Amino acid sequence: MRDPCAIVRPSLNTELLTMIVARSTLSKPFIWLSSQACCLRVTDKVRAIAPWAVACLLLPLHTANAAPYRVTVSDPRNAPIADAVITLRPAGASSRSGARPTLPVSAQPIAIQQVDREFVPRVTVLPVGSRVSLPNNDAVPHSVYSFSPAKQFEFDAYVGSAPQVLTLDKAGIITLGCNIHDWMVGYIVVVDTTLAALTDVKGTVIFANVADGDYELRVWHPQQRAGDYVAQIVTGDQNRLHTVAIDVAPPRTRYKPPLSVKKY
Repeated sequence: MRDPCAIVRPSLNTELLTMIVARSTLSKPFIWLSSQACCLRVTDKVRAIAPWAVACLLLPLHTANAAPYRVTVSDPRNAPIADAVITLRPAGASSRSGARPTLPVSAQPIAIQQVDREFVPRVTVLPVGSRVSLPNNDAVPHSVYSFSPAKQFEFDAYVGSAPQVLTLDKAGIITLGCNIHDWMVGYIVVVDTTLAALTDVKGTVIFANVADGDYELRVWHPQQRAGDYVAQIVTGDQNRLHTVAIDVAPPRTRYKPPLSVKKY
């Protein structure tokens, strides 16, 4: 019996049979025949061997290995640093692989609370296109602003008012402030890379599914003395851990009057 693949493939016009190869977010490849291929004249022979043709075309594609990748950030004294923003950006051939985890945009606005005359959380990482709300949960009014190039705005947040909702349409660092309470500072880091996260109290981030390849690793922290830490790394079976030491300044002390003394 002849191989059905040997019957089908020579009879098809290779210019009409266009294979579009894509990968899902789970890195499972699939093949899609273009609409041009559907214009071929269907004969009884083609109908009979069509299932075999599809089976021959759906051959396994090579996919890069993917596994967890850990980044740990500490200061020069080896103390863990929390709330450091870690980003991994594929470089070189890895940037064209298409098999990367994505950082999804939430359908609902992400809340950055105003609580006890502070922004909570202090640091937030979100992808471009996200929306944020800034509800006032205090018993005093706020006047929230940002002069950052990534997003500039200014609005009053009165007690009991509906929260303002903003769309983050540009990557960058947004510094939040309050015109009434000078000590209030918060940060929104808007990223356009697919792998980004904040370190926990142990100074650690674990990316669950990182394909082997070349990456640019970047570390940013609000109290970092120098510029961003940047390193070129290669992930693989023998490299699933990267340790970073950065120099950070102590938290800036700002006077915060007791609410019982001044009602603002």
